[in-house]
Amino acid sequence: MRRKKKDMKLKYIVLLGMAFIALLFVIFSFTLKEDRNLNKFEWLVKDSVIAIERVVLYPFNYVVDKVGEFFELRDIREKYEVLKNSLNRVDSIEAENKLLRKELEDMKEELNISHTLTEYE
Repeated sequence: MRRKKKDMKLKYIVLLGMAFIALLFVIFSFTLKEDRNLNKFEWLVKDSVIAIERVVLYPFNYVVDKVGEFFELRDIREKYEVLKNSLNRVDSIEAENKLLRKELEDMKEELNISHTLTEYE
């Protein structure tokens, strides 16, 4: 039982410490303005926060980029399948069109027709 209480106290202390650090970062970011000169301590804290932020955010940004690329590739694949089906339909329509043109030419020859109504502009 004592062990659980110590663990809970430790968890609360760590949580409060992290909240305090986060609060300091928020206050620090709101108090700094771009147009004022920083003293050496503020400059050191700012640079260290930026470095830590880059290190911490890099894996998250990498994962977010990969997830975005996955969804983009999935959308591209779906569009590819639609275009592939459309191309198959176009090919079949072209084949049917050639067949119908051939039949029309054969019928014109059999009936000795030189012009049709669709040929006039």
